[in-house]
Formats: sequence, structure tokens, C-alpha cells
Amino acid sequence: MNAIFAGTFDPPTLGHWDVIERAAPLFNKFYIVIATNTTKTPLFDVDTRVKIFNELIKDTGLADKCEVITAAGLVVDLCAQLKVEYLVRGVRSVADLERELPMSVANELLSRGVKTILIPSTKEHSFVSSSLVREIHAFGGDIDPFVPHQIRKFLKKGKSQ
Repeated sequence: MNAIFAGTFDPPTLGHWDVIERAAPLFNKFYIVIATNTTKTPLFDVDTRVKIFNELIKDTGLADKCEVITAAGLVVDLCAQLKVEYLVRGVRSVADLERELPMSVANELLSRGVKTILIPSTKEHSFVSSSLVREIHAFGGDIDPFVPHQIRKFLKKGKSQ
């Protein structure tokens, strides 16, 4: 069984990482798919997000399960290409659930069978979003409580946009 966890992950948050740590062990192969979103102004370019996730994976021993890739287009097309049976999505709130349920039905219909597994957020990460982190960072606030420590290194290297 293989799965995809897709998002823009800009930046990756502790909430994203929590979903990965809980979901990846359930699958033979777990793809972290960094999607491009042209409507957002990124904190990190796509290549930097790939580097961040690869470092996280290396540091936590998930390298045998996880692969970080980038993609544009429909995730269900990628599911067919990679022979993936499951999509993993994190859910923080009722608003997330209301968005994810119709998307899961659409993805299942478009793919002719890919199932979505919803992973509820832990209480510690239920309020954290990449948008919140970008806003705090834009105003010079401390984002350390919301992101993996590797993010700080990438910000200090001047790799953010």
C-alpha cells in the first residue's frame, strides 16, 4: 500500500510533520508531494521545501518509507502514475473537514478508487497553519514554536524569498 500526502507546505509546520510521523508507518511507500501554487507568495521556493523535508526525513529515520517529490496538476493523476491507493490529509477543524470531504469524493471518482484517509490534528497543532506562520514571520515574530527547528537554519541561510 502506498500513499500521498500533498500540499504546498510553505513552510512545513509541526502540524504537517505530525501527520507524516503518524501516517507514514502505515504504508509501504509514503510520498510527500510539494504542490506548486501560483496564487501564493512563497516564504520558501519549492527546492528549499524539498531540502527541508529531506532533512526532516533523514533526521527521524523515515528515509526508508518517505520520498519527497514535486508536482503540478491533479493529485489523482499522480496517484495513477505512482500506483498510489491512498491520499492522506490532515484535518484541524470542522472547516477543514467541510473542505476535505467533498474533495475526497471527487478524488475517488476521478481516480476510480483512490481513498482518502483523514488524520485529525493533535491539540498542540490544531491551530497551526502555514498561512499563520508566514504572517508571523512577515511581521518579525518568532515562528519557532510552530515549525521544525530545521526551518530556522534555512531562514538564517537567506534561502527564504
